[in-house]
Amino acid sequence: MSVAPSVTRFALNPAPGRVLDVGAAAGANSLALEAAGYEVAAIELEAPLAAQAGARGVKVCVGDGTCMPVRAAAFDGAVLIEVFEHVPNAAALMVELARVVRSGGRLCVAVPTGYSERVFWRLHPQYAQNAGHLHRYRRTDVTRMFDEAGFDVVEMRTENLVPVISWFFHALLRSDSDQTGAILQHHWVDKALRVVVGAWRRIPLLRRTYDWLDGRVGKSWYVVGVRR
Repeated sequence: MSVAPSVTRFALNPAPGRVLDVGAAAGANSLALEAAGYEVAAIELEAPLAAQAGARGVKVCVGDGTCMPVRAAAFDGAVLIEVFEHVPNAAALMVELARVVRSGGRLCVAVPTGYSERVFWRLHPQYAQNAGHLHRYRRTDVTRMFDEAGFDVVEMRTENLVPVISWFFHALLRSDSDQTGAILQHHWVDKALRVVVGAWRRIPLLRRTYDWLDGRVGKSWYVVGVRR
């Protein structure tokens, strides 16, 4: 699932600025942030994914986000896109982020919506295992972790309507996926969905319905906090 455009819309700080991409995977979001004018460093726990990011020109190191080889207050902002659900202790990760982001800096976190995860976990017995999801969160869980780590939440919005529809059908079909969220089978679902959504958005009345749903029902919450 591509989420890079949503990251750059949050304008972590006026570019240029130093941004840390934690759990960068193969580097798509790092590259999007660089294209938006930010100076980006990345950290990724999985060496094969870090190698892919490096091959794409991303400045990346292999490491654990809960113990980063970075000096305190080194960054103007940080992003974590679909990372919380994969880590054993997200609160510890937030504490480390508070250490490396300067006062007044911004943190953008994307985390799967709790309601969509409950549905997927119930429909697909292997969903969590395939995706490597260890936890699911409520909105209050996420905002509490921000507050306890020293970040004031300034924005929280729902995104990724099409992916939540896609994953609903893939959960029904019990499709396999990898830990990056890439679907490994039943690709006809997404091809059909692109056609349906394209037609849906071309009709003015239905497009307004789409836009209304897009901000209320989605696969991800995007949360932005400012370091106190």
